[in-house]
Amino acid sequence: MITYNVRLKMGLSFLLFFSLFFNTQSNVIVFYLAFTLNLIYVFSCVLSRLKVKIEPFVYFYCVFLLWGILSIIWSRNVDLAINMSLRMVLLLLSMIFTINLNNKDESLIKAGYYGLLLGIILNVPLTFSDAYYISGRFSGTTINPNHISLFSGFVIFLTILNKRFLEKSVFLLAIILSSYLIFQTGSRKGLLLALVAVSIYLFKLDEKKATLSYSVVLCLAGFTILFIFFTNLDYLSTIHPTFFRFYELTQVNVSDLSREGFGGDSSTRWRLIFIVEAYNIFLKYPVTGIGLDNFKTIFSEELYSHNNYVELLSTLGFVGLILYYLFYFSIFKYVFRNRNVFCIFIMLFFLSMDFAMVSYFERMYILPLILIYFTTKRERPLESSTYNKRIPL
Repeated sequence: MITYNVRLKMGLSFLLFFSLFFNTQSNVIVFYLAFTLNLIYVFSCVLSRLKVKIEPFVYFYCVFLLWGILSIIWSRNVDLAINMSLRMVLLLLSMIFTINLNNKDESLIKAGYYGLLLGIILNVPLTFSDAYYISGRFSGTTINPNHISLFSGFVIFLTILNKRFLEKSVFLLAIILSSYLIFQTGSRKGLLLALVAVSIYLFKLDEKKATLSYSVVLCLAGFTILFIFFTNLDYLSTIHPTFFRFYELTQVNVSDLSREGFGGDSSTRWRLIFIVEAYNIFLKYPVTGIGLDNFKTIFSEELYSHNNYVELLSTLGFVGLILYYLFYFSIFKYVFRNRNVFCIFIMLFFLSMDFAMVSYFERMYILPLILIYFTTKRERPLESSTYNKRIPL
């Protein structure tokens, strides 16, 4: 019975994380199938009077969600706020699923990782079909280049964190395929993520504690890589579209957001326009904002601010911003405790990435973060252990 339960949890974990790669109208049924099966499992646990586990960070997200639901009262567009509230409820339930799929056998960590890795493997053959490209950037099953890049970055993180448990062939396969997808997406933040993560691994700083000397080495290594990268950007921009997108950033004139005077790529220009507008809204409604997901009332229901900080400030006020990041930091409390350099980098990177994306409602962002949370939480007991158990592929 115990073996069956472990296998069931691993199967549900695998399916849940694999399903994150399917979020479009044509394929989101895969996620809903995984969600339904996990809901049935948790419901059966309740009927069997088994204890449903709740981590502290779930309570923080509940408070944040309640504030979002309350904002329906003052929302400019009530329908937008209600729809986003329902989406956040689905995310909350998915978080509870992930927590209850983890156990002493680490079903969540093992199967969740391989679910993400299978999603990467599935998308690699699609890179050879023009149908999966948008403006020359690979979008894959998510129909969003940044989402594919984000998943690839998560897999790189988790691969390095779990390297002592992985076969060498699996380790190399995950790093190579994930890096390949990042290049195909043309994602700037994805490329920086891969470069710094692999650099930390090569310097073996992921095995060290965050002392001053190692922090200095890490900073010097990072600045050296960035210096070499940007000083050779003119040449690199002729090699691959990803490097050209970095080159466009160097041509930006932030003092002029007009189409003629900006000088950079249109994506960066519009992001800055959205951020400025969201900040102006916050100045008018600093406490409450204009209502959950109501930034879409400014330009179009298809557009959002592309910055998690100003999105929360403009829609839920500084109260919403504080509540969300209390949830965020509660996930990473173990990062500060074990002071692992690589884990600290993970937290800092995702905090900085929120300047270029809206993440507070994204299951494809939050659920892998929880997977990293449990992986990080496991690190301390393993530091004193000499037992080296490998996960079979």
